[in-house]
Amino acid sequence: MRRFDGLEALLLAVPAHRLPRRLLWLARPFRPFRARRARRQQQTAPEERLCQALIKMGPAYVKLGQILSTRPDLIGERAAQALTRLQDDLDFLPLQETQQRVEALLAQPLSSAFAQFDLTPFSAASLAQAHAAELPDGRSVVVKLLRPDAMRDFQADVASLVWAGRWIERLSPAIRRRFKPRALAEQLRAQALSELDMRLEAAAMGRLSDQFAERDDVAIPKVVWDLTRPGLLTMTRLDFIPIDEPDRLRAAGHNLDQVLTRAAELFFASVFEHGYFHGDQHAGNMGVTPEGRIAFVDFGIMGFVSLEDRLFLADVMAALLARRYEAVAERYLAAGYLSTRVDPNAFAQAIRAVTEPIMDKPLAEISFGRLLGELLSMSQRFALEVEPALYLLQKNMLMAEGIARQLSPRLNIWQLAAPLMEQWMRQQQGPGARIERLVKAVLARIEAEIAL
Repeated sequence: MRRFDGLEALLLAVPAHRLPRRLLWLARPFRPFRARRARRQQQTAPEERLCQALIKMGPAYVKLGQILSTRPDLIGERAAQALTRLQDDLDFLPLQETQQRVEALLAQPLSSAFAQFDLTPFSAASLAQAHAAELPDGRSVVVKLLRPDAMRDFQADVASLVWAGRWIERLSPAIRRRFKPRALAEQLRAQALSELDMRLEAAAMGRLSDQFAERDDVAIPKVVWDLTRPGLLTMTRLDFIPIDEPDRLRAAGHNLDQVLTRAAELFFASVFEHGYFHGDQHAGNMGVTPEGRIAFVDFGIMGFVSLEDRLFLADVMAALLARRYEAVAERYLAAGYLSTRVDPNAFAQAIRAVTEPIMDKPLAEISFGRLLGELLSMSQRFALEVEPALYLLQKNMLMAEGIARQLSPRLNIWQLAAPLMEQWMRQQQGPGARIERLVKAVLARIEAEIAL
């Protein structure tokens, strides 16, 4: 019944024109619930009901909601915005159960492992909750505790989603090409792996820390490996002011333009130089330390962007700024995102239609995140096949731009990063870089042939 409620809420929250006709046909058996639906609709907004239904259905459905929150092109802006609430404000475990679980995972009393431990979490999400604690040596730490049975419940939920996706794809090849429901379920499974094994999230934290090891303007927690288990992650606690609180930042003596410049450089470096970025850069996960360093926390969702996709994005952004729309279409075609059955001229004209209205504005007023979203939203009309990582990147671009405008409306993070991008493009497109990539491709092909 909870799943029926979830589908009912989905049909109310998501604009009908965005839902496949076959999905609407599948919902016909739920028409007897119309009276109940009408009563509920008067009491609670459809988007809020959708959030509540996903929470009741289980952790995998909450994670699915978080993924769908990055796809306003599929479910609409209002539903996507509502689903962003499924982050860290859910119910938490009873205090006694929390203590028993932590002690069982560490195989020692709570008082032996910690000098202090707050049993009431300061954050509770679908799969884990976070507690403030102090080690015997005086270090302040955060302890992230996996919910009991999270793995079992999640795997069962994902299995049902894969099953449903398989049947939906059989019913409609069009849905299979655009929505890729089975691939979405697999993305959900992969995205949650690091949250179902805290050691993987700890490893992600370590990788990002290594990535910025040579920079002194980044703050990332350190893993306390002695107190980390598959179901428990202990990390040093960072003291920082959330990055979306300009008044507090000014009061603490921080220069907002400098903060924004550092944040823009780090975002650019993560995406383009390394291809590995924090996948959930909302204000609750970013801040500024007393020393002025940019702090990152919560590494359950990380994004990967291949070199090929990075070059694609850089080429597209450069061509858009130059208003070379035919070149954008050619780049989409070369990258394999645009079907050879689609007329590139028609695609270039559509790009011009969504881009021209903003191109006469000052660069500081251009939202590349929203522009990328407009391009991705063309997937239905032009049968685009775009990697899920680009949707996650677009979500983070919008978050970054929103934070930037709160800090300093007159500055634009892409304007700040433009010189870095130009330098990076020259390095990647130069003869030396091209030869290096060609040699690597040839060696990889030779190794594959030998393996066969």
